[in-house]
Amino acid sequence: MFTHLDVSLTGGSDGMGLDLATPLGDYLHLRTGFSLMPYFEKTLSYPASMGDMISQERYDQLSGVFQQVTGCQLVDRVDMVARPTFANYKLLMDVYPFEKKNFYFSAGVYVGNSTIAKVSSTAEAVPTMMALNIFNRMIDCAIGEDGEGGGTFIEYGDFSLALNPEIEDKLYNLSIERTKEYVKDFDDLSFEEQTALLHQYGKYSVQLGNRVSDGSPYLLSPDEHGMITMEVKTNQYKPYFGLGYGGSLSRKSDSYRISFECGAMYWGDSPKIIMHDGTDIMHDVTNLNGKIGEYCDIARRFQVFPIVNLRLTHRFFL
Repeated sequence: MFTHLDVSLTGGSDGMGLDLATPLGDYLHLRTGFSLMPYFEKTLSYPASMGDMISQERYDQLSGVFQQVTGCQLVDRVDMVARPTFANYKLLMDVYPFEKKNFYFSAGVYVGNSTIAKVSSTAEAVPTMMALNIFNRMIDCAIGEDGEGGGTFIEYGDFSLALNPEIEDKLYNLSIERTKEYVKDFDDLSFEEQTALLHQYGKYSVQLGNRVSDGSPYLLSPDEHGMITMEVKTNQYKPYFGLGYGGSLSRKSDSYRISFECGAMYWGDSPKIIMHDGTDIMHDVTNLNGKIGEYCDIARRFQVFPIVNLRLTHRFFL
């Protein structure tokens, strides 16, 4: 036991890392280490008109108004940037069933951060997202708390600004059109119920799918910072099983070794994808649309994360 110490540099699907290993007997080694996914960014883009969110004609109108008010030019697409935050500590037992100790089996656990990736809209998309928030704020004012309109758009000290009645009427009718796309029996409801639904469905937002709990539309708007963000989460503790093969780089000495290992890290369930409003679109939303739906379909299959590693080892205390 503890007759030598193996120090290894690793690289593979779980990132770059460092391993330490020592024998506990003739056929059993204890291995521990740390791996970190290198920083990189993956950009995902979609049109700013976003189909059902806002028509191209209305988007062009909104863009023109926003540029006059702020001097900022809206973009015709929204870029989302994904960044990995994948880091793990591992504690493994390597079993060498044969005398030559080339083949080995590994079992143990990876322990890491629960958030393995973060996705957010880029700074270039903020004016576009802010424009939608401003427009939705105008719609809220046009509806008013009691459904009678007349809400104050801007209020600061003695200064206040309300919407022009003609614009208010147009926005109110626009919110009714939007709401009726989601609520088929809208005209049969009471005025109070209609008002609540206008605030919920009458604004511009993306319908990503339907809520699993009651089948209602799941609508997403930018957050208070004009951003769309999400986090990909898994269990912190992930069992691991693998198979490897290695050997000395020189026939004359075991000081330097190289080995190749493949295995599986068990997440226990498909990852969670938490949007900035707290909704897990992987498990709480169904019928997901567009690219997000395609990515979620792929992620659902990854209840097991494949590990493929190359290890370069220097042996101390021969």
